[in-house]
Amino acid sequence: MILSRCNIRHDVLGDVCVSERSDARRFIARWRDGVVHLTVPSGVVDREILDVLDRLAPRLMSKRPAVSYYDDMVIALDGFVFEIKSQSHRPASILATVKEDRAYLEVGTDIDMSSDKGRCMVSSMMCRVAAKVAPRMLLPAAAELARRLGVEPASWHIMSGYRTLGKCTSARSIHLSHALVFLPRELRDYIICHELAHLTYMCHSRRFHELCDRYCGGREAACIAALKSYRWPILR
Repeated sequence: MILSRCNIRHDVLGDVCVSERSDARRFIARWRDGVVHLTVPSGVVDREILDVLDRLAPRLMSKRPAVSYYDDMVIALDGFVFEIKSQSHRPASILATVKEDRAYLEVGTDIDMSSDKGRCMVSSMMCRVAAKVAPRMLLPAAAELARRLGVEPASWHIMSGYRTLGKCTSARSIHLSHALVFLPRELRDYIICHELAHLTYMCHSRRFHELCDRYCGGREAACIAALKSYRWPILR
């Protein structure tokens, strides 16, 4: 069971969102939407939390997402483009317009895109746009890749989460995150190949990885390394 707690202010990390978990045995910290989220065992006092954050701060700051947005920014993805511009007619809002393979984000002048809050707002709007265009951008290409590999899932779906990039169910249904829109084509194809390999092996066994590697043209290890080092244009 997860119990919410009030945010804690840390001198280096800023506001930290703390959650107690009754089954937690250790502290787990990660960045999410530009904010550190810390899971702690139940009953831990604030002083102990601050001590843990002091120890974790150097590592967390080294991994802080380096996402930034600014006026007249163009983010060119594989098959889609985001254009970010300032606007003053609705200064507290972000307006988004999608035209074919391009999205126009108009960011209100009251929104500081260099702040954590501003980055979160822009990133969230980009994710909303990605969720809208993902079915037409991802599913036909995924189905074609499966056809070339000679495998066929029962169905394809787009899912809303962006930390889990794909999953294959026991009913042979494959779900792809809309966040794949932000990946280059090779890494999108790797995620799809990974899930297609789960149609044969549901676990991550040696045979699973051999099959996934074959589906990827012998590039599974290279794709895994590239995905780990990929600099996302969104907060995740």
